[in-house]
Parts: sequence; C-alpha cells; structure tokens
Amino acid sequence: MEIEICTNSFRSAKIAAASGIDRIELCQSLESGGITPSAGDIRLSVALKKEFDFKVYVLIRARGGDFCFSEEAYEVMKQDVIFCKENGVDGVVLGGITPSGEIDMEGMQKLIDVADGMGLTFHRAFDLLKKPYDALEQIIDMGFERILTSGLMPTAMEGKEHLKKLIELSGDRIRIMPGSGVNKNNVKALLDYTGAKDIHFSAKDLVRSPFESEREKLFDLDFYQTNKDKILEMKREMGLD
Repeated sequence: MEIEICTNSFRSAKIAAASGIDRIELCQSLESGGITPSAGDIRLSVALKKEFDFKVYVLIRARGGDFCFSEEAYEVMKQDVIFCKENGVDGVVLGGITPSGEIDMEGMQKLIDVADGMGLTFHRAFDLLKKPYDALEQIIDMGFERILTSGLMPTAMEGKEHLKKLIELSGDRIRIMPGSGVNKNNVKALLDYTGAKDIHFSAKDLVRSPFESEREKLFDLDFYQTNKDKILEMKREMGLD
C-alpha cells in the first residue's frame, strides 16, 4: 500500500513527510483544484528528502478551470517540468484533454518528452474523458505509472464500481489510485472493495487567520494546511500504524 498526500505548500509537505507517508503531490491553490506550486515550495520540499524517506511529485497545471490548454499554457508547463527535473523532483502529475473529451496527445507528448526519466501520474482530468476505458490503454502506452481518479464520479466512494473495473483491467500494467472525498470513515471500505494499492487524500484542515482588523472581510484570510493527526488516523484505519 502506498499513501500519497496532496499538499499545498512547503509547510504542508513537511507535515506530511514527518507522518511517514510514501509520496506527496505538491501543488498550490487547492480551492481551484490545484495548480503548479512555486519554485520555493518545490525546492524546499525536495530538500526534505534528506531527512525523510518519501517521494515528491509535482502537479503541472498552468491554471485553474478546465484541462483544455492552449499552446502557450503547454509551453509554460513544459518549462515547469524542466524546472522540476533540474531540481530533483521524483515525478510530475499531468493531464491535458481536448474540448471533445479525448487526451490531448500532442500537448501531452511535449511534457512527457522533457520529463524523460521522471515518474508520471495522469491526474483527474481522466474523470472527464469521453471514453475512459479506451484512454486507459493510451495512458499505459504513453508510459504513465499511475492514474489518479475518482472513478468518473464526484467522489471515489461514488465511483467505486468504475475504480474496481479499472483496477481489474489494468492488472500490473499501471496503478489506479483512488482520490477525492477519501477520509477515515470510508478509506478501509474503499480499499477493500476496489483492491487499490495506492490511495490519495489531502488530510487538510482550514486554518483560521489570527489577523484582526475592521477590513478583514475584504479578503478570504483563512487557508488550508495538512493535518498530521488526520494522516495518522487514516493510517490506523488502513492497519498501517
């Protein structure tokens, strides 16, 4: 069993690494579904590997919104992949689709080419594909090692039938990693039903800002941060404590 924690900052990455997990997906702006994190977050998170035994995967996504990226966005993401490779990142998390719901093969190949030698995860853009079971074979052929998916539904528990089928079809050719809405109350049932060997969750808490001012309502000052206790609770539910 491999545990991946979605972290939105160096601070969250440090909390996750100290909790004895296998891998982080480093991003920022969880509120928009995640985008590529800053250079500082990437470099400092990679530096944690000197102290903790875990892998750093970085989300490569130029913006929030859909996953239909322009030529310019692919150029930005290409440079982000190169930066990750030059700075010791273990793998990148990618996903681009066309407006008609197919994998953007041309755009994706640009990113895969510069990521040569790094681990590859196809992210939840998979859940929007028109023919996901055909796309599964394409993703395997493209050299991905893992697909992050909620089973084509809003949450992994709702998509457990699809997850189970994807895992059965994949065999040992690629790992299917359930994610979205995974918590201590459903993780064991989800793993038992689907047979998944990877699991993805954020274990986050909303941190209330200590800032006080008559103008505090001008901005949303609260933020999300990984919670160590939630990770440990999840590990106990999975029998990994």
